[in-house]
Amino acid sequence: MQDQQSERQRARRFVEISASLEVTPSHEPTTMSSSTPRYKRKGDYAYYKGIFGDRPMPFAFLDLDLLEQNIRQVVKLAWGKRVRLASKSLRSTAVIRHILEADPCFQGIMCYTAQEAAYLASQGFDDLLIGYPTYNEQDIAAVCRAAATGTHITLMIDSTEHVRQLESVAASFGISLPLCLEVDMSMDLPGLLIRS
Repeated sequence: MQDQQSERQRARRFVEISASLEVTPSHEPTTMSSSTPRYKRKGDYAYYKGIFGDRPMPFAFLDLDLLEQNIRQVVKLAWGKRVRLASKSLRSTAVIRHILEADPCFQGIMCYTAQEAAYLASQGFDDLLIGYPTYNEQDIAAVCRAAATGTHITLMIDSTEHVRQLESVAASFGISLPLCLEVDMSMDLPGLLIRS
C-alpha cells in the first residue's frame, strides 16, 4: 500500500514538473497498481519505463531530487565563487529561475545566441552574457532593443570587425553595449594540444 502511495506521489510530482517545464500533459500520469511489477531502483530504465510506459511521447521529465542534489554539489564545489548558468544546457526558463533562486552563488546566464539572450530578457532575466561572437545586424539589433529597456547583456568579441559592427548598430539605437573579449589560450605543443 505504501509503495502504491509513493508511486502516486511521484506521478503527481511529474505533473507539477511538466507544468513548470511548460509541457502540457496529454492525460493523467501512469500510476502503479498492485499488479505493477516492482523496479530495482529509482532511475533505472525499467523504473522509468514502468512509470511512463503509457504516456505518449515526446514529453519532458525532470527529477527534482537529482536537480537539488546537483545544485548542492555545485554550490559546495564553487567555494563562494559566482557560477554563471549555461542556457544551452538548461532549456527551460522555469528550471533556470529555480536554480538562480536556489543560492546566491548562481549569478547570470551565458546564452548560446543573441536571439536567445533577447528572448530571456523578455522573460525577465538579467545579467546575460552571449557566449559566442555575434555579427548579424538583426541579432545585434534584438540585443540593443533588450538593452534599451534596461537589461544588462554583454556581447562576446574576438576581432576588431566585431567591435565596429556592434558599435555601428548600437549607435543607431543610441546605446552602448558592454563587451567581453574572447582570448584563445590554447597551446599547440609537440605531441600535446591544450585547449582553453
